[in-house]
Amino acid sequence: MTTTQRPAYYKGHFRIIHMFDPHYLCVPSLHVIIVVLAYTFYRKAFTELGIPQDEADILNRELFDGAVAITETVLYIKQHSVNCIPAALYAMTRITPDEVTPAEVVRFIGTLFESSATVEKKDVLAIREHILDMYESLFLQGCHDDNWITPLQRWLNAYAAAGFLN
Repeated sequence: MTTTQRPAYYKGHFRIIHMFDPHYLCVPSLHVIIVVLAYTFYRKAFTELGIPQDEADILNRELFDGAVAITETVLYIKQHSVNCIPAALYAMTRITPDEVTPAEVVRFIGTLFESSATVEKKDVLAIREHILDMYESLFLQGCHDDNWITPLQRWLNAYAAAGFLN
């Protein structure tokens, strides 16, 4: 099961990606979960360790920018669909609500493709809007569920019923 149709391109490093990163059960994106977890974990750790604020700000910005870049990359190489990103951000909001707040997610989404030279501005806005709308939908549904997975299961079932899952 996947939400993305990967191109059959096996040259160079793409061969390695196809061999070692099978494209199944990709919602929510573990790539996005890991990078968001990393930058929020280190942000908290820098504070707890008493890292000087100016140094922590530089490190936090680097980690945040890296998380955004990796998130963009999973779309560029069709590792994930645009739907896998809000699913991951929603999961992190529910799993680590103190670190990944809705405001943090809005900030993260708002920086996607900010400096892209290859994605047109209208497409950037459409991508962000889709990600934000799906995140908000999952988040609002999740407010009524004890288990954070339930809204994702509902979405996957609806997506499959519409014939979009491969």
